[in-house]
Amino acid sequence: MNFTQKQREHKNRTVFYNLMLVVVIILGVTASNYSQSGSGEATTKPSSAPKTKTKKKAVMPKKNAVDRKSKNIPKAMVTSLKVNFRISPSNYADSLGTVTYGEVLLVLDKNHVNGWYNVKHIPTNITGWVYGNTITLIR
Repeated sequence: MNFTQKQREHKNRTVFYNLMLVVVIILGVTASNYSQSGSGEATTKPSSAPKTKTKKKAVMPKKNAVDRKSKNIPKAMVTSLKVNFRISPSNYADSLGTVTYGEVLLVLDKNHVNGWYNVKHIPTNITGWVYGNTITLIR
């Protein structure tokens, strides 16, 4: 496989993952509209009750906060200075961002995929993939 074929394959993979992300976002928004009504119909009609403005206090997640359900899930600590957090298990996959040394991740599957682990970033609740030699399993 020459360099041009690799570039084309990477571009196709990137387009596919972006398309899948858009579909997931659309389905999530649609599902949340349906689930709010409880009857299977989207709640798009405004209510007749007067709207009052109330100040809502922003709730920020605590750094490395772990919910009760995640106590028995295996964890990993980032052991490299800066690690790409990817959308799929590949060096060519789009990066969701980076995680830094010392951050704790939830390991969603102890079985790796060609050295890649499926993990959840605790502070942001985002699921992605990191390469195994950049983390250490701690539980």
